[in-house]
Amino acid sequence: MPYLPVGAYSVTVTMKGFESATVSGLVLQVDKTINLPFALQVGATTQSVEVTAGSPLLDTSTSSLGQVINNQEIVNLPLNGRDVWDLGLLSGYSVPLKGVSTNLPFIAGGGRFQSNNILLDGIDDNILNAGGGGIGTYGINDTPSVDAIQEFKVETNNFSAGFGQSAGAIVSATTKSGTNQINGDA
Repeated sequence: MPYLPVGAYSVTVTMKGFESATVSGLVLQVDKTINLPFALQVGATTQSVEVTAGSPLLDTSTSSLGQVINNQEIVNLPLNGRDVWDLGLLSGYSVPLKGVSTNLPFIAGGGRFQSNNILLDGIDDNILNAGGGGIGTYGINDTPSVDAIQEFKVETNNFSAGFGQSAGAIVSATTKSGTNQINGDA
């Protein structure tokens, strides 16, 4: 320890996360040992938290599995034949459907195409089997223009009891609402 001449001193102790403590008026005498027990108080923590917005990884309000196809995806993605229902292939657990007597271009969630349920603005949009068979046996009743659809959701599994008549996928589509502006596409 360095040599300190006799006199009055003050000692300050600092440590990260604690407030600094100072003892003043210490008198050092020759050949004397001083014990200075410091009790440091917890200091203010300087911490910054940055929160960025993002889509949640898990929707905790429902157990259904599905994906929303929004208007920007509907309008901007190229579609062969301009069939809006082809965009259902963007959702997970969906595969193309070919070679059967239906105009539904995909099946999803492992269900059969007869078990799919198509809703357009909340109204049933299925062509029903005349013999009373499954929902959507022959496919989709109405296919609106791509420009008329606001968004749609393909639910593939664990949907609510409100969709109890279906054992396949649920496709819920909404059309755009009217405005006072003239809109069009060519």
